[in-house]
Amino acid sequence: MTAPNETNPDLGSHPSHHVVRCLRITGEFDGEAARDALRPVTVRPAASHDAHVMADDSPASPSGATHVDFAELRVSADEAIEVAVREAGAPFALPHGPLLRIRVLRVADRECLLVAVAHRSLLDAVGLDAFLIEHARAYSAVRRGESLAHAEPPQPARPSAGQAAADLAYWQAQPPLPVLDLPTDRPRRLRSVRSGAVERFTLPTSLMGSLSELSGTPDATTAVYAAATVLLSRHTAQPTIPLLVPVSPFPADPHTRGGRPETDVVLTLRLDGDPTFRELVAQTGAELARARAHSSALPPGSLAELAGACGDPDRQAAPAKFAVRRRPAGLPDYAEASCDPVGLHLGTAARDLSFALDLRDDELHGTLEYDTDLFAPVTAKRLVRRLEHFLIAAARQPDTRVADLPVLPPEERELVISVWNRTARDFPRDRTTAAFFEEQVRRDPSAIAVEHEDVTLTYEELNTRANRLAHQLIGLGVIPDQPVGLCLPRSVDMIVCLLGILKAGGAYLPLDPGYPAERLAYVVDDAEARVVLTDKEHAAAFAGTAAQVLLRNESESTGGTTEPPVTDPEVPATAEHLAYVIYTSGSTGTPKGVAVTHRALARLVKGADYVELGPGEAHLQLSPLSFDASLIELWGSLLNGGTLVLPPSGLPFPDQLKAALQRHRITTLLLVSPQLHVAAEQFPEELARVRQLLVGGDVLSPASAASLLPYLDDTRFLHVYGPTECTLFATWKPIEAVDTGRPTIPIGRPIANTQAYVLDEDLNPLPAGVAGHLWLSGDGLAREYLGRPELTRECFLPDPFGPPGSRIYHTGDLARWLPDGDLEFLGRSDDQVKIRGYRIELGEIDVALAAHPDIRSVATVARDDAPGGRALAAYLVGDRHPDDAELRAHLGSRMPAFMVPAAFVWLDAIPLTANGKVDRKALPKPEFGGGGGLEDRSRSSLEKQILGTIAETLGLRAVGAEEDFFDLGGNSLLLVDLFTHLEKLLPDSGLSLLDLLENRTGAGIAALIERSRERA
Repeated sequence: MTAPNETNPDLGSHPSHHVVRCLRITGEFDGEAARDALRPVTVRPAASHDAHVMADDSPASPSGATHVDFAELRVSADEAIEVAVREAGAPFALPHGPLLRIRVLRVADRECLLVAVAHRSLLDAVGLDAFLIEHARAYSAVRRGESLAHAEPPQPARPSAGQAAADLAYWQAQPPLPVLDLPTDRPRRLRSVRSGAVERFTLPTSLMGSLSELSGTPDATTAVYAAATVLLSRHTAQPTIPLLVPVSPFPADPHTRGGRPETDVVLTLRLDGDPTFRELVAQTGAELARARAHSSALPPGSLAELAGACGDPDRQAAPAKFAVRRRPAGLPDYAEASCDPVGLHLGTAARDLSFALDLRDDELHGTLEYDTDLFAPVTAKRLVRRLEHFLIAAARQPDTRVADLPVLPPEERELVISVWNRTARDFPRDRTTAAFFEEQVRRDPSAIAVEHEDVTLTYEELNTRANRLAHQLIGLGVIPDQPVGLCLPRSVDMIVCLLGILKAGGAYLPLDPGYPAERLAYVVDDAEARVVLTDKEHAAAFAGTAAQVLLRNESESTGGTTEPPVTDPEVPATAEHLAYVIYTSGSTGTPKGVAVTHRALARLVKGADYVELGPGEAHLQLSPLSFDASLIELWGSLLNGGTLVLPPSGLPFPDQLKAALQRHRITTLLLVSPQLHVAAEQFPEELARVRQLLVGGDVLSPASAASLLPYLDDTRFLHVYGPTECTLFATWKPIEAVDTGRPTIPIGRPIANTQAYVLDEDLNPLPAGVAGHLWLSGDGLAREYLGRPELTRECFLPDPFGPPGSRIYHTGDLARWLPDGDLEFLGRSDDQVKIRGYRIELGEIDVALAAHPDIRSVATVARDDAPGGRALAAYLVGDRHPDDAELRAHLGSRMPAFMVPAAFVWLDAIPLTANGKVDRKALPKPEFGGGGGLEDRSRSSLEKQILGTIAETLGLRAVGAEEDFFDLGGNSLLLVDLFTHLEKLLPDSGLSLLDLLENRTGAGIAALIERSRERA
């Protein structure tokens, strides 16, 4: 094990290995006398052999001598600091030296800068300070004409070879270091050189007495290291912290030059025993004593090498270093001149973070050197302030549990709780959705409200039809807070029904016609809906429910014999009554209804600050009613005088979107992230027609956003985020530039009348940059989970930061504040995932699969290594192994297609972690697609080509001729890729996207092409 400069000269000569001191000398200063004063000064290099430090033109020194590279330069006042930094950063000629240089930069006759630079293998910071003090004494003697007697400093005992071997064996026997997962402002990138900056600070003098008493040493070392451990633990949520610190195995008098440079060691400190701060200081002191006892015989830097790499070339196991040193009292005294320290920094960083605290005159003067590629300057300032705040609290209450001592300073707490949540904005909070719509009717009755293909309705016409239905529903007993089911395909009449339900005082309950009948019936019964509006095609699904089924038809207004009134009904609904109930996936195996009030809906679309809503806007209603993305499409338009455009029927995405953008002047469009990805690739010019483009519902790829930005010169491009329980949107961020080096695009700041908090497990606010649980508050929160009071109480808590009566909602998402006040989404904290914009509770799929008689246990996970992006995989245990087709049929009758896993894997047992949870890392990678039926019959050349293209599109080894494209893990986005590949392979096929949607097997596609060719 060797010092860094010997194993890697290039690395050793990097400025991060330099120890630098700079003094501004005012008064008469004689450069020649300074040169002569170097002759008697001696230091100890790392190898613990004697070395005389001499001026570079002095006579030959004894064996092993180290020369000082001394020079005097004249510089202007403007360039003095620049030259000083350049001289301090110039590389040394390793390994032979000189390893110490002094530059006198003459600014004026009575002013100069003295820059002393040593390689850390020769001198550490304390040693260089002691050297300068001795040099100043010698200089003063030269100026007085006194002779310079050479005094050899006492030598420490040399360690034996056996002691060195024992020390090395001790460190090698230590358990592997935990990797400190230090959160950074920017993602790590592989670099050969680290750029850095310094934040300087001084801790209060009053701290020293308490910290020194706790440490049992005058320099407060162990108390500071204990505080550093807490600081890092709070930032990483890790109970075991590897802390890099320097130790000096031969403590020397700081006013002499005995001893040798420090050795860096890694202390492994633990907080999992819930210690008090005093107990943690004692633990730290014991660890430090053991480290000192086993480091005396090793070269500087060697123990830091033992910390080792952790698999990531740009990551260190112990990326944070803390050093506390006692410096010589006072400054060098160069005869008639006065000295003042000048802080120099070389623009480099040795590690992610390096704290250095120097004890001088009973004060702690600190510097934080930080990697500027990873951290913003404001983060460095906040880290320093957090350390100071914790030290003050710990010094006052050392017998308090560490977990109860604060790291977050009052001003930063105010920032994350209040300043970044100042979103209050006036909006009409006491009116219902129906009242807003009726106001628009009165304001401009002839404005176009809805367009669908060749059908248009004005606001007045839409209001008239909705009023007729509303009076009919009132006659059927619909009252405020009463859910009314709505199961219709996208149509103008669907919009009429929505408004009719709201005008009757009811809450609309979306029922997707594409869902299995079993799920539709469950939702109706669970919501206790008394009425369901549907058509003949879907009526059978509700035959076994308690609801009255009211058939709708485009050709008849109500289905009754007597026309109801067309006047606006008067109902006792208020803003606190329900506007709608949307059912989402449930962790207990059954869906849960999110019940949302009119006030919450008004918060989304009335007085909005994130988007412009009003007359002249045209919104495309692309989302199904059961997907809460429909809220901004529907009510952002109809409650603000805009036009709601329903896309063409019978077309798959993206053809549907492209056709709508070409035919209509769409001004506001919401897409989920996978949809944006396809649209950006297929027709970015069409998206440029949109005035406001919103994207959310899933993680947004920076690459997709960056590829689209050049087309959006006149388009507001917004990233939006929010759960169903917060009425669609909670935060937003304008996308004006994209950092493609980041894994995601930030989700921004809270929208109007919404608050966001990042909290720990005990609901304490976390500092900026630290990951925690995202909680939301404000007027957009849902009222409850319908009929589930216990779940409501579990997820909606009293807001500890808001006014009396306010609540916060636990999203289950992980997030953190970025330095500028934006939020960054970090994933789910539970088993809920998003697949292509749909929120899925994995537990619901597990329960449905477990209902199969041949399945004993199951674990469903979201895999990010599936072809085409994230997909579901189910891991199963059972005696008989039903094939994939049987399992898909079993699930298909119980849940939507997007919840059916793309792969099924049979195991002998589900792997578990030590605490009994599913060990997801131990689950094998599935094959998405089984290739069943490959040998069931001979295949034509055309069919082989098509099957090969399907397999390539899905990233599979092979696929069967009769296997369904969607059952193999395909989706609408991958279908577009398949269509593109087949067009290139078979340009005369005559295929359309609709053909592929209707013929999903390789055999079916081949047969379609063959029939087309025969007709031609």
